[in-house]
Amino acid sequence: MTHDTPQLQSTITMKYIIENLEPKLPEWSQLEYAHVLTHVEPSRVYFTNMADHSPANLSAAHVLKESAFSMSELLANKQRVCLLDELAEEELSPEDAERFDWIICGGILGDEDTEDYVAQDRNKGSDELQKHGFPLRRIGKPQMTTDTAVISAKRILEDRKRYEELKFADNPTVKISAM
Repeated sequence: MTHDTPQLQSTITMKYIIENLEPKLPEWSQLEYAHVLTHVEPSRVYFTNMADHSPANLSAAHVLKESAFSMSELLANKQRVCLLDELAEEELSPEDAERFDWIICGGILGDEDTEDYVAQDRNKGSDELQKHGFPLRRIGKPQMTTDTAVISAKRILEDRKRYEELKFADNPTVKISAM
């Protein structure tokens, strides 16, 4: 007779906000956003600032036209809301799961310097996010895609992993073959 080990269910009900900073929602952003929903329960994911966008592949989550900063629930208790920011001095830690109810991800998360005008616009968006006075945390120094940042935050907060315990493939090469 075999005994299955019961799976421990996380009691954390962290909510994740992806503040869209793209004026047009490129296909790669839609893919990143949809990828988040394969790792985080869609009812706990909020895509905000999506005024001109409503992709069908995100419909299981909350897709809001307004910015996250129009959400009265966030503004009423700023100390329970964490803004991920590459310039933050403090690393996101498993202990932060007790401090925060909401994680906001928006803009560039990392130290990658680029001349790309889109990235510059997103960095300006990050500055806009910072002015609201939410506590800041970073997830390491390497630049991350939106989905990697949200999934990493989930692993840190809900799986209780430290950043140093997470494994990443730096500068991967993706081979695409013709069909």
